[in-house]
Amino acid sequence: MLSAHIDEKLKMFSDEKYKLAGKDTTVQIKEKNESGRVVLQCSVENDTLIFDTPEKNTLTYLDGEKRGAKACADAFIFTQTESTDICKLHIIEFKKSINTSTLDKTKWQLIMGFYNARALAGFLGISIKETCFYSGYRIDEITEEKQASLIQLRASNCEEAIHKMKDWKEGKCRLKIDGEERCYPHEKIKLDENGYGELYLK
Repeated sequence: MLSAHIDEKLKMFSDEKYKLAGKDTTVQIKEKNESGRVVLQCSVENDTLIFDTPEKNTLTYLDGEKRGAKACADAFIFTQTESTDICKLHIIEFKKSINTSTLDKTKWQLIMGFYNARALAGFLGISIKETCFYSGYRIDEITEEKQASLIQLRASNCEEAIHKMKDWKEGKCRLKIDGEERCYPHEKIKLDENGYGELYLK
């Protein structure tokens, strides 16, 4: 159970802005955009707070006229850990296809998602223990074309793209947050052709 002071603050939110899931339950996260429809069955082991429309609710202080300022991930999930005030943060971005080009956009949306999620956590009084990033996709073009692409990229000395492919394979992503670049866990969520997928969070 989340702390009473968090519950009190959540009462200030519109009901449709968030979802609560108890221990050992399953909740659906739905997304519909130009890339298609997504329905993610999310099973949680601990008490969980979900914001599944953050891209529509970014910080109003941000200027939408400035490129990338209103970018955001598709879902934030806070799972409770050893304390009612301490959570693990999960940030999810959905794409129809993942390749070295869409990965750049995804990474920026994950970064901006982190900033927006951290602002929410600050308001609610949640301490973030750790953060994990996720990409949901139907088609993995990085893996499918890996061998041929690597030969071409090495021939053209394109180190940046090679690093992206290597990071994707190893389940990590390099993100520059608060001026510091570091590697974060980057989990893959494979969706079927209809956009259905599953995620289990401890």
